[in-house]
This record gives sequence, C-alpha cells and structure tokens, in this order.
Amino acid sequence: MTTAILPRRSASLPNLRSLALVALVALGIAGVGLALFEQPRPAATGAEADVVRVVADTCEAFRIGDESALERLLDARYTLVSSTGEVTGKAEQLANARALHRPGTVKVRNVAARVDGDTAIAVGVLTLRTADGTPRALRFTETLVVRDGAWRVAATHVSPMR
Repeated sequence: MTTAILPRRSASLPNLRSLALVALVALGIAGVGLALFEQPRPAATGAEADVVRVVADTCEAFRIGDESALERLLDARYTLVSSTGEVTGKAEQLANARALHRPGTVKVRNVAARVDGDTAIAVGVLTLRTADGTPRALRFTETLVVRDGAWRVAATHVSPMR
C-alpha cells in the first residue's frame, strides 16, 4: 500500500489581498473610533454645568477641610466607597475633613455630567499627592440629587487608575 502525500495548498494572492483589506478597514475604523473618543468634551451648560461646579466645590472643600461647605454640599445620606473598598457616611467624612485637612495639590479634571431630572451622574479624574508626596490618580463617579432646590452629592465611588 502506497501513501501519497498531497501537496500543501498555498494561500492564493486573492485571499491574502482580502485579508489585508479587512485588516486595513478594521484599523481605520478603530482609529476613527479612538479619535472620536479622545476629542475634547464640549463645555457643560445649564444643569450639567451646575453639577460640574458642585463636584469641583466639593473637592475643594475636602482639600481645605471646609466643614460648613461639606455640610451644605453633601446629602444627609451621603455614602463614600473609597479606593480601598471602605464604606463611610457623611459624619465620618466631616470628621475626616476636620482631622486631616492639609492643603495640597488636588485637581479635578475631565469631569462629565449627565442630568436626568433631579438626579445627576458625574464622572472624572482626581489627581492628588499623598502625605508622603506620592502622586495618585483616581477615577470617580458621583451621584447627585436635588434637595431643597440645590444639588447635593449623595454618593461617591473612587477607584485607583492604573
């Protein structure tokens, strides 16, 4: 019994051309998607601008330990989920602001807000230097609600950026 070895079929040029065309189209689509994603956001207006301002004011109040501003800006049922997973409320955050306020480098950037009636979601990046001078970047999400005619921060979730 003889065994015949069949010649291996080589890729034909039309198949390679098709594959190359598909790859180029995919790269083009990905490039356009990235370019659109990285475009600067238009400035927030109306209620969205109010929400962005409240987020910035809250960050500044924490930075300088301004308890009266935090009392006004944080909802009575405020909840913070920290970057370590710890869950605290308004009372703990007011105590932390009182005990730990150390003016330093804290910046909020890339804040985008979405408003739906009396509720808003804001996302952004918080950059800071820790007590030992180590820079940190944190992604945050805040939920805001309207209480007594003003925006209040109801919840904050913070995650480290890698």
